[in-house]
Order: sequence, then structure tokens, then C-alpha cells
Amino acid sequence: DLSNNSLNGPLPDFLTQLHSLKVLKVGKNKLTGLVPSGLLERSKTKSLSLSVDDNSGLCTTKSCRKKSSHVPLIASISAIIVVILLLSLGFWIFRRHKVTSTNSTKRGSLISKQQAFSYTEILNITDNFKTIIGEGGFGEVYFGTLQNQTQVAVKRLSPSSVQGYKEFQSEMKSKH
Repeated sequence: DLSNNSLNGPLPDFLTQLHSLKVLKVGKNKLTGLVPSGLLERSKTKSLSLSVDDNSGLCTTKSCRKKSSHVPLIASISAIIVVILLLSLGFWIFRRHKVTSTNSTKRGSLISKQQAFSYTEILNITDNFKTIIGEGGFGEVYFGTLQNQTQVAVKRLSPSSVQGYKEFQSEMKSKH
């Protein structure tokens, strides 16, 4: 009688080979794992009196083994999936930030410098106002290229504009 002795761990398989063993009482311990199938068979055929009550971690059926063996596998797969998702999220955020930074840098080249150009220079920049890229309340907007190959938009005040010269000047100052 090994009951109530604070035994822990699995029941050893070698107990199935002790054919002279007629009574095995291991209740009220801290045993874990699966009861060896040989002991269960002998208990069914009444060649062994087996008592394993009050061992919460001890299984008497094969289904216990199947459940417990899947837990580490499921936990490992879940952890791997979480790591992959976190890495993917980090990579996506990094790429998004990098693209935004690149676009900001490209747009950042539009640093406003208050420069005055003569009408002749503006004609050269816009290739004689060749390419219209938009139209506003003051008139048409033209595509142009400076001598350093910087692309620019040039607003041209139309004499028939609904808005006046002062408003045009105010808008130009606010764009800087």
C-alpha cells in the first residue's frame, strides 16, 4: 500500500512485469502521466487489484496521452505564428515608414526659395508657356524646368482674371 505518500511522477512500466504483484494501491499521491497498459489489463482481468484514486495528473485511458502530447505541439505552432505575425507587422511598418520618408524627401525638395525671375527667364523656364498643367481663379498654371533641372509650376495672372492682382500676390506669398 503506497497510498497517501506524496509520490510524484509517472508510474514505472516495470511494474507490469511483476507477475507476483496482486495489489497495488497508489491513491492520494501526486502521480502523473498514463497508467501502464499492462497494469490496466491485469486490473480488468482481476489478476491485480489496482487503486489509483485521487491522483489528478494520472490518466487511466489512452485519450489522456493524446491530449497531453498535442499541447506542446499546439503551443509551439502558436508561438511560431505569433512571431511570424509580429515580424510581418514590423516589416510592414518599416516599409511603410521608409516609403513615406522617401516620398517626403522627394516632396521635401520643393523647398520654397523666394526668387525673382524676369519675364524672359520665365519664358525660358516654361518653354514659352507651352505645357498647361492646371487652371485656377487667377489663370493658367504651366509646367517649367529651371536651369538646375528642378521641375516647377508657374502661375500666370490672366488679365481677365476674376480675382485681382493683390489677391494673386497674397496667394503667392502664402505658398512660400
